[in-house]
This record gives sequence, C-alpha cells and structure tokens, in this order.
Amino acid sequence: MNIVQCHQEELLVDKIISQLVLSVQDEKNIRASTSRPIALANAILGIRQQIDNPTLSSHDIASQLDISNQSLVRLFKRQLNITPNQFIFRFRLELASQLLSQELSVSDVAVRVGFTSANYFTRQFKRHYGYVPSRTAYFATNQPSNCEVQLTRS
Repeated sequence: MNIVQCHQEELLVDKIISQLVLSVQDEKNIRASTSRPIALANAILGIRQQIDNPTLSSHDIASQLDISNQSLVRLFKRQLNITPNQFIFRFRLELASQLLSQELSVSDVAVRVGFTSANYFTRQFKRHYGYVPSRTAYFATNQPSNCEVQLTRS
C-alpha cells in the first residue's frame, strides 16, 4: 500500500468513527457531555489504532488509558449509551463495509478489521446488515457514480 492509499484509509477511518459516534448519539438522543471528551477521544483513538487486533477488548483500552475497565464502560455508556465492546464491534463492521466497497476480498477485509475467520465475519456482517459482505462490493461496483447520475438526468 502506498502513502496516498494509507492517508486515504486514515481519512476513511476518521470519517467512519465520526459517523458512528454521531449515529449512536442520534439513536439514543444523547448529547455529548463535556465531562470526559478527552478520555472518550483517547479511547476511540486506541480502538482505531488496534482495530486489526482480534482480541481487542475494553480491558485493553482501559489498560492503555490507565483507568479501570468499569470506568471505561461508564464513560462509553454515559457518552454514547453503548459499551466499549459494542462500539468496537460496530466500528469493525462499519470499517469492513467501507473497505469492501473498495473491492477488497472478504477474507482480506475480515483480517484488516480484526476477525480471525472469514466465515465468522460473514455471519456477523450478515446478522448486522442483512446481507453477506460480498454484496457490498457488488453494490459499490454496480451503482452509478454521481457524475453518471447527473449525466443521465440531463
């Protein structure tokens, strides 16, 4: 992977995290409080940096931040109304969906987002989205681009 691809992937990951945090807040009608935004940001950064680690858990992130796991869980529940492990799982699937739309193989994506088995990844993806991961690449490659849509409507 070249430097441009790495930078594009980092921007994609940042966008996914922002969208995920906002969607979780919208789902639960929660306003982000100002009491612990730095701790939450650091926790999410830690998750982002280790998302390819199949054993990543809230305990790892809490240890990295030098706080108790229970404190981390309370922080996520208070700010986002989900647990850190739920956030990790959702982030894995959101990132996977974006990577699949870039025509990467299902097994490559599974490894890149921290699943040790492509079969398990496929089952979890289907349970979450309602369709198998290979359909994501199909949808991405068979949808007209914005330019094509504009040209056909003119």
